[in-house]
Amino acid sequence: MVGGLIAKRGYYSVIDELVAAVYKLGEMSLADPDNGEKMRDFDMWAYAVRAAILKHDGENTFESRVSQWDRVLARRMGIALD
Repeated sequence: MVGGLIAKRGYYSVIDELVAAVYKLGEMSLADPDNGEKMRDFDMWAYAVRAAILKHDGENTFESRVSQWDRVLARRMGIALD
């Protein structure tokens, strides 16, 4: 589900919402420590969001984060990025 949301809406548009949802699930599981289902939900979502963040970080090198505007600005400053 996490991967589907990222694929559909984009990483940067959903990651904050996903982290907030995991935080909320964590709070709910802490409030009711005897409820194993809440803890499993938290674990599942936390793992999925963590995996998505690590995957995104691993796939996005510095070079792919530099926009065309960044390249133009660097060239004007005498910095070669290529």
